[in-house]
Amino acid sequence: MVSYLTLLICNEVRRVDRSIDASKCISMSIIHDAHEALIGNVGNNARSLINEWKDLETRLFSELGLPEELNNYFREYRYALSIEGKIVNFTDKLATYMRACTYAKNGYDTRELINSYRELMERLLNEFPDGVKQVIQGLMASVYSWCDDGSLTNAVNHKSP
Repeated sequence: MVSYLTLLICNEVRRVDRSIDASKCISMSIIHDAHEALIGNVGNNARSLINEWKDLETRLFSELGLPEELNNYFREYRYALSIEGKIVNFTDKLATYMRACTYAKNGYDTRELINSYRELMERLLNEFPDGVKQVIQGLMASVYSWCDDGSLTNAVNHKSP
């Protein structure tokens, strides 16, 4: 999901900032997806228990013996060191937000997750240049509308996903 969302967002933001490297965005997003496949998608609560989680992830990724370019891409994504890394970092949060909305639409109580990820995405948006930020905000309007269509606030079944 992150790779797909990155493709969509990266192609749109390139309309206002041609310096964004679409190939790099996609490479980083595939590395992100492969990384999660290898070590799993560790939630923020678990991450907070481990000091310097990003450093640990980066070290583990570098021990896979992949080419240095891919290790650099992983670091850029993980630490949001480039605009491409920031885009992938943002789409990672967006994918979790959308998943939480889907669970909510199926009756699970994910309001806390939805609210915390929406706040996180809003903070991350402020790290983008104005033109890029505006494009992403425009794309996010339809996602927010879909997520906030009323079915979430009317969910009465509080099952856990």
